[in-house]
Amino acid sequence: MSIKHFIAKSFFDFAYAIAYRPVNSPSDSNIPKGGAVPFTLLKPTLNCWYADPLIGMVGGKECLFMEVYDRKKKKGMIGVSEFQANGKLTGPKIILEEPFHLSFPVVFTYNNKIILMPECSASKTLRFYEINPDTFDVTLLKSFDVSKVLVDTVILINDNKKLVLLSCSEDAANPKKTSLAAFQINDLENGELEELTLPSEYTVSSYLLRNGGPVVRSENKTIRILQESTETEYGHNLILREIDNIDSLENYSERDLRKIYLEDLPLSLPKTFRKQGIHTYSLGQKYEVVDVSFNRFHLGNIFKQ
Repeated sequence: MSIKHFIAKSFFDFAYAIAYRPVNSPSDSNIPKGGAVPFTLLKPTLNCWYADPLIGMVGGKECLFMEVYDRKKKKGMIGVSEFQANGKLTGPKIILEEPFHLSFPVVFTYNNKIILMPECSASKTLRFYEINPDTFDVTLLKSFDVSKVLVDTVILINDNKKLVLLSCSEDAANPKKTSLAAFQINDLENGELEELTLPSEYTVSSYLLRNGGPVVRSENKTIRILQESTETEYGHNLILREIDNIDSLENYSERDLRKIYLEDLPLSLPKTFRKQGIHTYSLGQKYEVVDVSFNRFHLGNIFKQ
């Protein structure tokens, strides 16, 4: 090990933090919607960092679900934070831990139940859990075996009966690349998982296809949030794309609206954090959130080696 590598490994570590702010104008068509309002940072601890922040409605209020990555256990768990009256987030409470890694916790309502759909790619399953809105206790409702490593699945259609999912199939040779895969479930509790056909251009691995947050509906547009990676960097920036033909996925198509870079956002990091990029965005009625990747200087990291 070179001296430079030893210093970097001993005194710096890679982490994510969550940044959030109030929505300036819910009717504003721009995304992000907070304008010049600065983001507030939910900082990681030495042992845990926070990523994939996704807003979900529970008990009539917005809550923030996230991946809590434990460096000792070397896996992610699902945590939830609540927005207080002053707009500040509480520290995350762990609500779900499995023997495998969990991340990207999509939360939605289905038949009057609050459903959690986290990424479970390490188990090669699509899993759905029911959340108790009073206690945040989580119970496994349904699990579907899949043959692909599926990451960052989002909901395209939810009519309280049929679910149409848009997922990302990870490239085994290069995990920074994904292709798209679509699935339909006609009855979440009793139905089967059916894979749907997408146009061929969306089934070829690319750095420009991975979901970066739940689908956004704005001004009669359906907007997909994507994360853009590069050969050397995972989750460098976000892309907004308008989706056409959701009801006929054989004719599915997208077109770019704009890109969002970390430098575009009013976000200040501590001087000991060297920011890199963003790879998740979520929009609620009152708040919007992103995550930020960075390297941080931390003397305590030498004891973690």
